[in-house]
Formats: sequence, structure tokens, C-alpha cells
Amino acid sequence: VFMQISDIKQDLQAAYPYRIELHAHTSPASACSEILPHKMAEIYASLGFDAVVITNHFRHEGEKKAYIEQYVMDYEMTKAAAEAYGLTVLFGAVVSTDSVWAAADLSIGVMTSINLSALLLMSREVKEETENYLERL
Repeated sequence: VFMQISDIKQDLQAAYPYRIELHAHTSPASACSEILPHKMAEIYASLGFDAVVITNHFRHEGEKKAYIEQYVMDYEMTKAAAEAYGLTVLFGAVVSTDSVWAAADLSIGVMTSINLSALLLMSREVKEETENYLERL
């Protein structure tokens, strides 16, 4: 019942015919990357990928307009280099979700306050129902 590695590889390739990297950073737009846009296309094409999504960090201290221009230029340079390899390049971004988490925390706080208030207002009924239940046991 054991499968050969070659059979597993064929099954995976049949089930997932495309290889796509969904998270790649280019330099100089992302400080965490040392890979220049033209090299990004060369690397992923040589590894057999069909597509790569350029997802540079969309946080920048300082001049935002210059950063956005660099971000777009890195994407366009990667895309232009990828054409020679038949590699598809898509545009993405990594953004901070701090405001989303803050809103979620606020919502949970409001919900907790409402629930605790309701429990306090219903405490006499809850006590009576609990006593009745325990008596029936």
C-alpha cells in the first residue's frame, strides 16, 4: 500500500498544476530583502514557478510618495524581467493589521460589558433557577 515518491510527485502535480509564490519581497522596496527585481524573476523561474506575487511591506517612515514610487517600480521591473521566462508577476502588499485588532479588542470589551451587566441584572433569577435545579437533582 506504500506509494513510490515518483507516484506521489505525479499525483501532486496533477492535483496542483501551478506553482505560485504568494509572498516575495524585493529590494530596495522592502528592507528585509536583498533580492533585486530582475533576480527575483530569474530565481522563481529557475525553480519552476508559474507565478510570484510581489508583497513588499507597505510601511514606511518618511516620504510616502517616494516609497510608493519605489514599490511600483520594483513590481514593474520584476514583471518586465519575468516576461523572458514566461513567469507571471502579480502585485500584492503586506500591511499592518493593528487597527483591525484594535477594533476587535474594542468589540470584545463592549460585548463583555453588556454580558456582565445582563448577568448582574438577572442574578436573582439565576440564583432561583439554580436552586430549583439543584433541588430536583
